[in-house]
Amino acid sequence: MGATETNETLEIILANYRAWRRAQFDPTAPGSLLLRAVGEIGELAAAHEDELRGGPVTETMDGVGDTVLFLEAYCAERGWLLRDCVELAWGQVRPRDYRRWPRTGRAHLEASRSRKAGDE
Repeated sequence: MGATETNETLEIILANYRAWRRAQFDPTAPGSLLLRAVGEIGELAAAHEDELRGGPVTETMDGVGDTVLFLEAYCAERGWLLRDCVELAWGQVRPRDYRRWPRTGRAHLEASRSRKAGDE
């Protein structure tokens, strides 16, 4: 079905996609690709709703994959690697503790928000 059958990692799949995209399409404005990714999110939401009513899970999975591919294309047009963006975000998310600080995940913001709420 996918990468597990061919032993391709996500990194290899995305590299192959970048090469395929360069061969198939002229450079595209990043904003256009971002709008396509947003459109795919809408299709993903529709597929998810359909799946809840008994529709095929593969449509939802395809929606996730299409979204990732358009985000990869957006990143490539910006000169970024999707991996770098994910690593950046993960580095910011990883230290958060929503069990301990449920509103913000971070102690310093939790205290700041508590002070602001008390000022009102």
